Amino acid sequence: EQDEAMGRALGARMAGDLVVRIRKMGLGAERMTPDEEPSPGDLVLVGQLISVERGDRAKRMVIGFGAGAAELSALLEGYLATEEG
Repeated sequence: EQDEAMGRALGARMAGDLVVRIRKMGLGAERMTPDEEPSPGDLVLVGQLISVERGDRAKRMVIGFGAGAAELSALLEGYLATEEG
């Protein structure tokens, strides 16, 4: 449960950061809630964290060379909203 909560918090932070980066490029961006519907012509990005490994701090300090590194796997898909959905 704790790992799931951490994953949700990390995903929310990554989504917020992505919105900020897209806006810095001069494009409009906002986070949608699950109950919102995109308008036709909107580009919708849907992301999912596949795995989050915290890593091992002790290994990083003692061994180094990438041992004990944290790892993150994510999937991001983009969709163009149309009149049909």
